[in-house]
Amino acid sequence: MKIAQVAPLWERVPPPNYGGIELVVSRLTDELVRRGHEVTLFASGDSQTLAYLQAVYPQALRLDPNIKEYAVYEMLELSQVYQSAAQFDIIHSHVGISALPLASLITTTSTVHTLHNDFTTGNRHVFSYHKKQPYISISNSQRQIDLNYIDTVYNGIELADYPFVAQPSEPPYLAFLGRFSPEKGPQHAIAIAKQSGWRLKMAGKVDVQDSKFFEQEIAPLIDDQQIEYLGEINHAQKTELLGNAAKLFKTAYNRMVAFMLPKSTFNQLLFYLA
Repeated sequence: MKIAQVAPLWERVPPPNYGGIELVVSRLTDELVRRGHEVTLFASGDSQTLAYLQAVYPQALRLDPNIKEYAVYEMLELSQVYQSAAQFDIIHSHVGISALPLASLITTTSTVHTLHNDFTTGNRHVFSYHKKQPYISISNSQRQIDLNYIDTVYNGIELADYPFVAQPSEPPYLAFLGRFSPEKGPQHAIAIAKQSGWRLKMAGKVDVQDSKFFEQEIAPLIDDQQIEYLGEINHAQKTELLGNAAKLFKTAYNRMVAFMLPKSTFNQLLFYLA
């Protein structure tokens, strides 16, 4: 088959550190190529892939401080995708609501949309308007509104990338891995660590829009003794953090269960579901 994979431009594919969607797109795209499909990946120009790469910008947008309007480049990418739609047997979108209007107008090639993010008060209206388009959920609990769901496909991992750890390190610690934003719940992880007396190691990125939350709600509680912040870490550091932890926080963000728990399970973690 001739397949178009459409990735977000904010991060490269695969991501060097944080970037769950981009990692999923990378794994899927490369495996499709290995299975003999003709795949075109629409992504940032610094992406690394076995597929043919089409890029509207030379690097991940987050790396360029001069870019203020992300949506402009996303529109350019989608214009490129749908202008060439007739070249593909199917288009697989990973960019959410942005692709819906064009996908509904282009009838030469079907688009399937994988839902990588939660529904919000605002985007529900857009999804409901385009409810007949084909959607893939990444967990059954994600299906909160009535759409044309064709299947649930859980995010997969490469087992070899997550070595088995039989026993947690000593002294034991709790782990939090994720973006530092209110919906991800790092504040709840800290509260439970404080109440229980456990050490807590936290890792993840802080986006510009979350910097105020981090500085006001998180930073004052970091003492580098009981509460430790490791910053944004790479894959090897993630496996070490998860594999040696005694418990992992899955706090507030429902979508996270589709990716974080499989990674942690194969590191042989116990789970503390807050």
